[in-house]
This record gives sequence, structure tokens and C-alpha cells, in this order.
Amino acid sequence: ELCFPKIFCGHGFNLPKFLTYNDRAKSECRRADRRSCTPERLLFMAKQKIERQVTASINICLRKTKKGSSSIKAADVLNQEFVNNLIKFDSGYAFTKQIRNSPAFLEQKKKNLLATIRTLGKPTFFLTLSAAETRWPELLIALTRISSNKKISIKEALEMSDFDKTNLIKNDPVTCARYFDHKISNFMKLIKAPFSIFEEYSVADSFQRVEWQVRGSPHEHLFLWLKNSPKLVVDQPSSYQEVVEFIDRFITCEHNDENPYISLQTHKHTHTCYKTKAQKTQRICRFNIPLPCMPQTMILLPLPKEEVTEEIRCNSKKIDGLMKHFYIKLEDRSFENILEQLDMGEEDYILAIRSSLKQVKVFLKRGSKEVGVNAYNKDILCLFESNMDIQFVLEEYGLASYIVNYISKSEAGLSKLLRNASKDIDSGNVSLKEKFRKIGNVFLNGSLMSAQEAVYYLLCMPVSKNSRRVVFISTGPQSERIVMLKNKSLLSALPGDSEDVYMDDIIKKYCKRPKALENICLAEYAACYNRGFIDRDEFNDDEERESEEVLKVRTKPAIIRYRKYKLAQDPDNYYREHLLLCLPFRDELKDIEGQNYEEVYQANIDIVSRNEEKFGLKSDVDQRLEEAIVEIGNEEEERDEEENTREYEVDPLYQVDVLDQGGIGGGSKENTKTRFTVPKRVSGSKLQEDLDKLNTRQGKIVHHILNRFRTNETPFRIFLSGSAGVGKSTVINAIYQAVTNYFDELPGGNKDKIVVLLTAYSGKASYLIGGVTLHTAFALPVSQYAGQMPQLSADIANTIRENLFHTKLLIIDEISFVGSTFFSRIDFRLRQIFGKKDTFGGLSVLVVGDLFQLPPLFDNPLYRFVNNEFGGLVDRNPLWDE
Repeated sequence: ELCFPKIFCGHGFNLPKFLTYNDRAKSECRRADRRSCTPERLLFMAKQKIERQVTASINICLRKTKKGSSSIKAADVLNQEFVNNLIKFDSGYAFTKQIRNSPAFLEQKKKNLLATIRTLGKPTFFLTLSAAETRWPELLIALTRISSNKKISIKEALEMSDFDKTNLIKNDPVTCARYFDHKISNFMKLIKAPFSIFEEYSVADSFQRVEWQVRGSPHEHLFLWLKNSPKLVVDQPSSYQEVVEFIDRFITCEHNDENPYISLQTHKHTHTCYKTKAQKTQRICRFNIPLPCMPQTMILLPLPKEEVTEEIRCNSKKIDGLMKHFYIKLEDRSFENILEQLDMGEEDYILAIRSSLKQVKVFLKRGSKEVGVNAYNKDILCLFESNMDIQFVLEEYGLASYIVNYISKSEAGLSKLLRNASKDIDSGNVSLKEKFRKIGNVFLNGSLMSAQEAVYYLLCMPVSKNSRRVVFISTGPQSERIVMLKNKSLLSALPGDSEDVYMDDIIKKYCKRPKALENICLAEYAACYNRGFIDRDEFNDDEERESEEVLKVRTKPAIIRYRKYKLAQDPDNYYREHLLLCLPFRDELKDIEGQNYEEVYQANIDIVSRNEEKFGLKSDVDQRLEEAIVEIGNEEEERDEEENTREYEVDPLYQVDVLDQGGIGGGSKENTKTRFTVPKRVSGSKLQEDLDKLNTRQGKIVHHILNRFRTNETPFRIFLSGSAGVGKSTVINAIYQAVTNYFDELPGGNKDKIVVLLTAYSGKASYLIGGVTLHTAFALPVSQYAGQMPQLSADIANTIRENLFHTKLLIIDEISFVGSTFFSRIDFRLRQIFGKKDTFGGLSVLVVGDLFQLPPLFDNPLYRFVNNEFGGLVDRNPLWDE
């Protein structure tokens, strides 16, 4: 609230308990008062929401564990120490899959799409629709009414200056984003209606994904499955003509000067056309514009390499040169004139075109004025009034290219940053929570967002839609499945010896199905039945609710996704998985596990094969797709390596720490501002390497302190002094790593705990050693005042005690800044926190600094007594003497 004084006037805003931050963000975006709809405020709220989601995802992942083979009882799980020792599931950066448009989120959507294709077959069309806010008068009218309460006509909206249109659009991203989403929703209703745009071929199923352009506006990528549409069969010549006729009905690139929308489809080269060095050097557009002229629509196959002659290569270059000329000059030439100018026959022309192909490809009927016109559908172009692209899906490689470049494509460079971060962290010696923390920070600091994208986040508008719900079934061995422990309230209600400590997955729910469904298999149960009140045809990634009350038949069968073992690589698990999915059972352990899976599979081949066929388990479409995706993905990575990646680097000055901001960095509660940060732990080999670099006197003090802990000669009080530049900070780091490593390696060691607390008086000094200020660590008052320092509240004291429960050593740097009064307050606070009468609460204390540097402000030097009535009688500070 303090960041936006014009909205909140410097006052805080406390939400009622029954409202979430998400509720608040939605409310602010939808109000008639538009002060919270500025791009700055929207981006702030979206980033805040994402940080909260990352923090929540980390908390959920820390509850996940592998089931294992040993039994766990409710009483064990209620024991916090037992839970801490469970083998946690390390999901890497996949824990961000609940965060929209993160690489893990899009990877999940890609898997869902592959499962959909396996079940439904190849889609018919790939369609892209872009936003054109300046060309939509209805939107401009709405923006004018909202911003200035003024009504204008359609004519006035169209006659607005570009400057006025841009200002309206820029200042109200909420209305623009909601209008685009509304337009897409109505468009989808239209194309699914019978005898609509695609006439008798209405849309039966669809998959959608919203992506944001560099200018910040959205565009929609869609896969459309049309009813009874023709399919290309490469070895059946009759299918070619059928597909060509179908394409000519709905796709064209016709250049018509009387059509005002043709300019939207005319390609204009920009810097995005030339991404790789080769493209920049040779000026080759990555969209292959200009496209070759064709006398009629054709489906061409690649020419085998052995048939490509030098003459064909020369012809191909001649064609490219002439097409570039037509792209610039826009000459109206007949195809016969073009062949005459090229001095080649039609057959040679087609052979030259085929020589440049890698996969089968559609070439539309195209004249000389249309070499730069992108494919479009006449009705959709007029309805949407914006740039579009429509392609007929021919084969797996082209389909894989669409998926890699459009559906599963995340922000440029972000996937690479996350992969590199995950590899770096895996090579270190960090706890699971610390790993999630660092990956979450890389994601937050490396992701970019436009104002309209922020609106989608805040209003929970779906960025990915599937006309079928996708259900994942974990078909791995029971001991390897990832499970989630029940929450504490449910566990507390169980008997102590109960082993029912995990939440039910879909397999458990299937085993508890009604007797009326005795003969259905797991695949049919997951695809055709649903628990709860959801009875819609469409599901999106934001609205997934389930209820345990009732079992309903789905209006449309869901798509099932599973582990998918390969027969050649793991035959045992392949047969076990297919039995689990396609053979009815009541008890997995008794009916499936521990048997000769291949024999059981062959004995029940009829029923298993029938269910495999029914749910697409035998389809090899996704297998071929996956191979093509891997190939194209590798090519994309190579291209990325060629690009300048400096724009993807994250400025360390603007990085945030998600766990610190989320309130779980040091385990603190929301009602305390106490934060504890510690440097990253290093591995044993790196520690030894660092210790070997110390000089004799530096190494002596490090080993002395370490030996005091090894021989249990604690607590101790040590003052380490030295002038500037002698390596005091190096020694502090070495002591921290050595002592921390020693206690981590002891039985029961926990890398999430603070063993050595690094502190300093000033923020700069604490930052340089990777610690916190003394005020922050012990909740000390910043202001100087006389009299008794107030005690901490029980709540804050308990929070600090919980964080410092395992702390063995307190290090205070720049000790010359600490006065005698402040030093006594540290002692007082530690006694209260640890509930002990011993000085400093029984902790060992190492103070470091040079007393010849700056003295403390408004306080006596550390070695003198506190300013009070005894100050004149006692000159020495007993805490310092100790």
C-alpha cells in the first residue's frame, strides 16, 4: 500500500480472514474506480500473487514424499522429527507447474495435448488469432466511456488518431484483456455450431493457448478437430485430392485490393524474422516469406537427396530470387509468364521446390502479388478483423513443430535459466527447501510479463483450455509413486496405529467404486466417471474442483495420461501398466502386483486389447510425435545458443528472495518481521579447499573454535581483532562453514536449521557476511531511549526460539559499533528467548572487529559499563570481561 500513496494514502490494508489476496486483486480490477487498473499497479499485484503461489507450491512440495515399502502409522506422521526424516520428493523446478506460463506449466500442457492427440488423432487445423485493439471500434467505444464517461459513435472511434487510440489501450489493460477473452469465447461458440464457418465440418474438440506478443497484446493458438474432416494418407494418392479440395474450401491467400483486411495478412520483415546468425547473414526469413507462386494448391513431398542435381539447385536459387523480386515490386504476372522468365517447365519448377523440403508440405494456389500474403480464412478474417494464420495439419513433424514453437514455448531464455539453476544446485550441498527456494527465485527474477498478461493472472482468466479434461494416472510401482500426506487435522482423528496416512489417489478411489461398476477398468473409470458436481463440457486450468459426494458420468469422456513405459526398454512395467489400466481389479496388491505380468496379459488378451483400443493405448501417434518434438527441440536449442543471450540474464541488483518475502525463509510467522538469512552451505570438498587457502593465524583460530565444539568446551566467549584488510570476513565465513558442516554431519543433522547465526550492527556489514542485523535477529528497538527495554511478546519470542533452537554459535561483526547499552540488550534478549539465566542465553559468542575504528553512536564503548547510577562506581563492563 505504501508504494501507491494516491490509492491508499499511506494507510495499510488488512484483509478479513475469509478473503484471500486473489479475491482482493479481482475486486480491485473490476471496480468502476479505475485507479488500481494502471499497468504499474496491475504488474505489482500480479508479481505479488505469483510470489505467494511459488511459496505455497514450495510448502505443498515439502509435504510430498515417496511411499516406499515400509508402513507408516498415523502416530509416526504426527511426530515432527519423523516427518522431517522422510524421503522427500525432489521435483526440481517442476514445482512451478501451478504457475501459469512457467516452463513446467507449459510442459504439463504439452503432455496433455499429446495425450489428447493420442486419443482423438491428429487435429484438422492449427489456427492463430491476434489482437488488433486499434481496429476494434467496439473496444475503443468502451474504453472512451470508461476513461472519460463519454459516448462516441463507431465512426468517431475509427477516426481517432493513433495517439489517442494508443493512450486508451495503454491506460486500461483490464478492459483490453477481458474484451479479447470475450471475443475468443464467442468465436469458439460460433465455430462449434453446426453449419457455421466450416459448414458441415463443425468443430468437435479444441485445444487453446494464449501467448503474449512483444508489444504486450495476446494472441490465441488453437488446435481444432473437425467432425468427419479428411485425413492425408501418404501412400494413398486418392487422399491427396480430397485433402486439397478441403483446403481450398477454407484456406486461401488471395490478394484482393478491395478487401480492407488483406493488409493485415501481408507479411512485413522485422528483426524477429532473422534470429540465427545464418538468417541474419543470408537474410533468410524464418517464416519462409516470400512463398513460391503455384498454379494450384498442391501437397508436395521432399525430393530424395540422391535425386537433387546441380541443375535443380540452380533452379531453386533462381526461383528464390524471383520471388523476392515479386515481394518487393508486387507485379501481377501469370504462372506461364513466370515459368517463361525462369526458363524452366512446370515439372522442373516443382522439382526445385521439392528439393528444399524436409517434410511433406501444403503449397496454396498463389499468384505473383501473393508471395507475401499469409494464409487466411475469409470468414474468420472479416469476423476477427486482425492478423491470423491457419494451416492444415498434414503429418507428425509439422504438428510437432507447432507444439514446440507455439503451444509449449515459454518465455525466451527462462527455461534455460531454470535448467542451469537446477544443475548448479544439484552439484551443491543444499537442503530440499533451499533448492526450491533458489529455483523459485530464478523463476521470479527471470520471468517477464506484460500488463495484459498480468490481468489474465489476476482475474484467473484461463491461458490454456482443452475441450476435454485430462486425467493423469500414476502407473509406476507403488513404492515409487509420489503421494501426499493427509493434513494434521485428519491425521489427529485417526487411531495411532492406523496406516491410512496418505490422501486417496485415483487408483484408491477406483478400488472403492460402487458394485454396479464392477466390470469397468481403471482407464474407463478415469475417463468416463467423475466425483463431484462438475457437469460442464469444458474444463480449464484454473477451475478444477472435486467433491467426494457423488459419482457422475462425464458428458464427454476425459483424456487419460499415464507413465507410458516402453515394451523394448522395460517389458515388466509395460505389461503391469497395461494390466493396471485395462483389466478390472479390486485390490492392486492382490490382483495385479507380484505376478508374472506378461502371462496375465496374454491370459486376458481379449479384454485388455479391447480397452487398449478404446482408450488409444496402442496408438503410436504420440510416440512419433515425441520423437519429432525431441528433434525439433534440439534444433531450437541450437538456434538459441546462436542468439545473443545477454537479454535473458538477470540483474542481481533486482533479484528478490521468494521465501523471505513469503515469510518462510527462516520459518517465521506472518505477525513478526523477524527474518534469518544465512550463507549457502558448501560441500565438504569445497570447505577443505577453502580451509587450505587460509594463512597460519587464520587457520589457527578456525580450528581452535571447531575443536571447542568437538570437545564440548562450550559456551565460550572470544574476541577476534584485526585491522582493515587482514581477512576478518574470510575467517568469519570459514568458521561458519566449518562449524555448520560439523553439526550437519552428526546423526540427526538438519541442513534446514541455523547452527551459526551471523550478525552485525549495520545493514551493510551484515549483508557482506551474508547475515542479518542485530536489530532484526533479536527484535531490538531501533530508537535509543533510557530505561528498561520492554520484553518481547510470547508469540514473537516463541518464533525466534523456534528458529534459533539448533543455534550453537553467535557471531557479531563490526563490534566497535556496538555500545555497552546495546550489548546488554543483546544479552537480555537472548536470556528471554532461551529461557536461561546464563549470559547470552548459554550461546557461544564470537565478536569480531577493530576497536580503533568508529565508536558507537550515543553510547559508551563496549568495554565500559552501562550508563546508569552504578556507572561512576564500576568502570568495566562485566559482559565484555567475560
